[in-house]
Amino acid sequence: MMYIKVRWKHNFPDEPILLFSELDDNRNEIRKVEVYRDDLMGYAWGDISSNETFLSECELPELSVINEDIQFEGIEIRKEEFEIIWEKAINTK
Repeated sequence: MMYIKVRWKHNFPDEPILLFSELDDNRNEIRKVEVYRDDLMGYAWGDISSNETFLSECELPELSVINEDIQFEGIEIRKEEFEIIWEKAINTK
């Protein structure tokens, strides 16, 4: 498993600014959390989702490829950091 955090630098009011993903060995998303400017959170896991958050249908590129686009800033994070944001997302009403 791999866990990543991607900051999306933009001015779109209805789009997330932080994307957290749990990836399998083929870089497919297993779980995902999106965080918006107003701290609204969306999440997805299998067929379960909230706030229009969905898992990617294809494998995600390497962080080096993601970071080639100046509007994205991605890093690998520890599982524990992902679990904290996941718990917060699924427990937010």
